[in-house]
Amino acid sequence: MGLIFITGMTGAGKTVVGEKLAARFGVPFVDADREIERATGKTIAEIFAAGGESEFRDCEAVALSVAADLRDAVIALGAGALMDDQNFELVQESGQLIYLRADVDVLAKRLARAADRPLLRDAHTPAQRKKRLHELLSLREPRYLTADVVIDVDARTPEEIVALLLLRLASS
Repeated sequence: MGLIFITGMTGAGKTVVGEKLAARFGVPFVDADREIERATGKTIAEIFAAGGESEFRDCEAVALSVAADLRDAVIALGAGALMDDQNFELVQESGQLIYLRADVDVLAKRLARAADRPLLRDAHTPAQRKKRLHELLSLREPRYLTADVVIDVDARTPEEIVALLLLRLASS
């Protein structure tokens, strides 16, 4: 099977879908953000507060490099992981990439009460949150769209997404 990386915006469902997909394949699931928190003993918000986004991205690169050494696994990437050129190349060379594509309106609703998302901490109103999500998506989507498989997730349950992924992965 090899490595399957899952990318997409914050709130797209990378962790939930990744866990279910890994269970279906009977392989380990790695959530990059959880691994960073485990390795550092800090939350993502604490890392951002202490060292900013650059410190977080350094931690992310290490976590991704360790995860990429696995033989078979499903790996949920942080939403901005592919913006780092080394991470992007590592993913491209190491396995298949899945993009869970979600509409900004859907993401904004899902993240309405998410106080732990450092890149959304200054977006206090729904309009500000949507604007910030749109800005982030505009920057990230060109890399997301290099994925081997793109799945629109807005109107689908995690189980439906996994079933669709299994079909698409089998045919690729």
